[in-house]
Amino acid sequence: MLEDLGVEIIAGIVLFVAGVFLAKPITRVVEQWRRTIQFRKHEPIRVRIFCIHSPFCSDQLKRVLLRQNQLQRIFEIDIAEWKSWNSRKSSEKALSKLQTDSRLEFCNRFQEVMQKYNNEKQITGNRLINIAITDLPFPKNYYTWNTRDKKGIVVGIQSLRHLFNDKPQIVNMIVLRIVQRMLIYSLNINGLIAHEITRGCLFDLTRQLTDIQYSTEKTYICDECRKIILEKRGLPLLEEIEAWVAG
Repeated sequence: MLEDLGVEIIAGIVLFVAGVFLAKPITRVVEQWRRTIQFRKHEPIRVRIFCIHSPFCSDQLKRVLLRQNQLQRIFEIDIAEWKSWNSRKSSEKALSKLQTDSRLEFCNRFQEVMQKYNNEKQITGNRLINIAITDLPFPKNYYTWNTRDKKGIVVGIQSLRHLFNDKPQIVNMIVLRIVQRMLIYSLNINGLIAHEITRGCLFDLTRQLTDIQYSTEKTYICDECRKIILEKRGLPLLEEIEAWVAG
């Protein structure tokens, strides 16, 4: 407790000096240092990203996703070596034959495959989230869903590619925002839900795929969502999320 108080006092003094004498980039570095110290006692939640039946999951997208490890301390993201897995082809074939209108069933089947991969690779732990990025058609033309425990997430990019086929950078940014949104949802912050669109908040309810592009470039956390995160989880987490979304 006293150690944490000391950290806050030192960070406050350094921030004051930085704000008076130094440029804004230096102030941001000090802010990041303070958040890092606050989160140092907490093990990050492990996140494995699988590009399943997804030839358009580019190296550029993977770099964008891995870069998120430098921007936040809540999650530790890595990319599964899916293509080298012996059961990849049979698993993808089984998933491609799946016929369902249920988004939950769709996610559950992907989670089963991802967990099978993890088990064979001896990757275990309760604090593990799997994310599949796939080009297989999503039920009801949707683009993302999760399992009931929120430890399995599927992002469908087929519709996104068709809408923004000549703009792969937009698709990558949309996928990033979806990943950010779904991972923050996985923290089970009571009351944090998708809301009517505000053209910018990460948690805008974007029923139409064409609307989701408005929550990509200048994304932020709206006042209502900020209030919920602050009241339920406290200032350190809110600051970490806001800094991550600001990128």
